[in-house]
Amino acid sequence: MDRNKPPDPDPPDISLAPPSPNYPLSQFADVVCSIADSQIPSHSDSQSSSHQNGRKRSGDNNNAPNHIPSKQQRNQIGRNRYSATDKAPFIVHVSRLESQPNSGTTLHPVTFGMFLVNNRIGNIVRDGVKKVGRNRVSVEFSSPQDANSFLINGILSKNSYVAIIPTFNITRMGVVTGVPTDLTEEEAMNYLTVPSGCGQILKVRRISRKIFRDGVTEFKPTETCVITFDGQVLPTRIYCCYTSLPVSQYVYPTIQCRKCCRFGHVESICRSKPRCSKCGHDHPGDGCNISEGEAFCVLCSGNHYANSKSCPELGRQKAIKNIMAEKSLSYAEVSKTIPPVSRNYANAAKSSVSSSQSYRKTVFLNLMAAP
Repeated sequence: MDRNKPPDPDPPDISLAPPSPNYPLSQFADVVCSIADSQIPSHSDSQSSSHQNGRKRSGDNNNAPNHIPSKQQRNQIGRNRYSATDKAPFIVHVSRLESQPNSGTTLHPVTFGMFLVNNRIGNIVRDGVKKVGRNRVSVEFSSPQDANSFLINGILSKNSYVAIIPTFNITRMGVVTGVPTDLTEEEAMNYLTVPSGCGQILKVRRISRKIFRDGVTEFKPTETCVITFDGQVLPTRIYCCYTSLPVSQYVYPTIQCRKCCRFGHVESICRSKPRCSKCGHDHPGDGCNISEGEAFCVLCSGNHYANSKSCPELGRQKAIKNIMAEKSLSYAEVSKTIPPVSRNYANAAKSSVSSSQSYRKTVFLNLMAAP
């Protein structure tokens, strides 16, 4: 919990222009993978070109998109096309544009499946369309060429859809120790090299440790860095100035909100009403004086605080993060395989009967005693 939040995603890559409507889309399927390997610029190339072309001409705004980039595009890191060396599953996430009036409605997987059928989008796995969010569906294709053809299909933008490759499917994240603290994150990227057969380094984020000094909170940088690699292979080690550094798998930290007690976000961005972590009522838990023996957990209905380390829901969240890292899956997919922690009325009544503490008091009357 002392670690910083997961790495902030990089800005979206420059996407390929969609083909002309008069040109058959099928002819692009065989060449898109090679385009992804050779012609798509990396983040450093796109950033350098943006600096070189910093002066904008007056006519450039006419070609700029008339919509705000979606949350998926802002959170995109890595390639925006599959390469020929990528392995299945070939997944594409689709959502509505945020600038559209109907972007807040639910995107139903069957409804979007009808859209795919009516527009003759083929080579989709039989059960490949799944719901992975309120306004997001996942589409799995049979080959990387089919996925790339779908990504550049102009029918998506015409119907206010945006499609990207999920980051977890084309990148890997690892933890590296031994990186000197006097190196900045940009300098570390220049000095770090990967072995042959592994993708290039896309992002370096140094982990800071929280310390308290004279009543002031400070963040002291450590020699541990979280590194994002391109591709689907996590190297066992990388090299820094002729020194071998081991790489271990990165697992996203389990973050719990102090306001609503739910997992997955922090208090500063919470949109829910406050819930007490001690009694479960609709008020902040700072001023509640209930002891843990009388506590009520809003997550599992247990007899403990909601932020207790013994809460079963905390163990469930940690298990989800471990599976996400090991199998490179999304949170929505893994959470479906692990049912939420809850206690029904029968279990709650059974546990209360078997409790060592009894709230009934037995009274013995001495009937022989004189009044």
